[in-house]
Amino acid sequence: MRTQLTAACSATLATLALAGLACQGDPNDPMTWAKQLKDLRVQKEALDHLADMDVEKARPAVPALIDLYNDGKRPEFLEALVRYQDPRTKQIMIDALDLLADETQFGFGQNDDRSEGHAGLFAEEARGLLIGWTSAVKRVLTLFPSLNPPS
Repeated sequence: MRTQLTAACSATLATLALAGLACQGDPNDPMTWAKQLKDLRVQKEALDHLADMDVEKARPAVPALIDLYNDGKRPEFLEALVRYQDPRTKQIMIDALDLLADETQFGFGQNDDRSEGHAGLFAEEARGLLIGWTSAVKRVLTLFPSLNPPS
């Protein structure tokens, strides 16, 4: 009797474990990862999986990536979008260029009311932000030649 109960419990646990894995979805399906982009615990993993996929295979995730960028406006989210060269992202790329231009005119690290007593820290944070935005914008400009000004 005890052996049957142990076997039944083991079978139930195995079934629950398989059901839990099945709920995660197919790791080769971009929508599996697109659904997890807003979960901070697995966001980086989801972005990495999408980046590792073929562009055309991962293209269904573009709307989720657009939503993610619109919610956070972070350079790594912009970079995740750039590789698709999707027409739906063109305005996002233009807005990102405008945002970069606005931030570079901020005068980061100057001794004014915003940074008094914290100029070094503020300048370092701004420097990191600008480096991130600059690398993202460079990718935008190389992948969207139509955004480049005429020479």
